Amino acid sequence: MRELAHDVRRLMTLAYPGEQSCLSEHIARAGFLSALADPEFELMIRARKPVDLDDALKIAHRFEVFKSVVESSTFMRFRVNRQATKFGFSEKSTSESGKRERRQQQGQS
Repeated sequence: MRELAHDVRRLMTLAYPGEQSCLSEHIARAGFLSALADPEFELMIRARKPVDLDDALKIAHRFEVFKSVVESSTFMRFRVNRQATKFGFSEKSTSESGKRERRQQQGQS
């Protein structure tokens, strides 16, 4: 994303040399957001009302970090649940304690 912001800023400098106005910042911000090519991501950033390109980049970076944290924690939750099942907390257990529990349950039936 930093490269994208850098490219947008470079293109703005080439298109509007010597001009650093509110309009050029608005165009740069809009170009950056459109170039993300993810409407949902763009909407989240626009909802935070970034003032300029740098602000939009900071918000986008923050959302990207949050997204990776949520995705990794979701993966870990799945992995932990899978491990718990593998080690004897399900009907298909092959551990000794699992076998004992099944024998006790069958004896009670």
